Amino acid sequence: MSYRLKRKEPVPDGIKRLAAEQIDAASSQLASGKNREEAVHEARKCVKKTRGLLSLAAYQKEDKRLRDIGRALSAIRDATVIVETFDALVEKHKATLKKEQLAGVRRELEQAPEFREGIERALAGLRAVRGRVETWPLHTDGFTAVEEGLAASYRRGRKRLRLAEKTGDARDFHEFRKSAKEHWYHMRLFEGLWPEPVGARVAALKDLETWLGEHHNLDVLRGKLPKEPQEAIQLFLALVETEQKELERNSISLARRLYEQKPKPFVRDLSKLWDVWHEEAKLPPRKQPAPSVSKRSKTA
Repeated sequence: MSYRLKRKEPVPDGIKRLAAEQIDAASSQLASGKNREEAVHEARKCVKKTRGLLSLAAYQKEDKRLRDIGRALSAIRDATVIVETFDALVEKHKATLKKEQLAGVRRELEQAPEFREGIERALAGLRAVRGRVETWPLHTDGFTAVEEGLAASYRRGRKRLRLAEKTGDARDFHEFRKSAKEHWYHMRLFEGLWPEPVGARVAALKDLETWLGEHHNLDVLRGKLPKEPQEAIQLFLALVETEQKELERNSISLARRLYEQKPKPFVRDLSKLWDVWHEEAKLPPRKQPAPSVSKRSKTA
């Protein structure tokens, strides 16, 4: 399922098509009855992609419901991911940490509540949104349809980057992560305009989102750890902080480059690519050169 706008498709139709596909995929995952953690993870991604479409189209009426659905699924996701994050950090620093001293901490982290009711509510919410997709009042076509939303999202990302860099606060990094992820989804929609440079930006944004995601996972884990003066726990917390600082440095370094351009010229450059992309669609197909005929084939 390609998450891209099609060249010969009206933009409102493309946004509705993609939204319907993502909501259907999220609902299918949650209703499948398969591995809960994987299903929730995939459904969350679909919800975020749908919210990305709404922000691109500057249509926010459905966003609150989708945000609430996403939050319900995030609670389920966090219960699983913090255990995985704990295990990964213990494995990475196994020469320093004594696993047996942290066994009790891990058991406490594993005490995840049952979230079946939350999944059912999320499914009901998704079905309600899905039933309204075709009635979304999206009428503007062409790049104009996405220009405002694209610029606002990019501008918001630059602002949140500056704040996270200034404060170093985990909450500010998490807010910046939301913007970076939204921008990543937006750029994936435009990857067809010029696959090489736009694709390179998409790949870089994926790296940025991954680092910021790991930073957030560590922050969630930190909040779940017992506040005890035990040496093993204090050492573990110190390692969490060290890992977060490294992720912050890497994220800021990459983000500065990705958000270096100001919003107006950034959107203007993308609009030019959009125009060229559509002009190319009007050109007749290129003639392929005739296959060369070797001397041997002529005399055969």
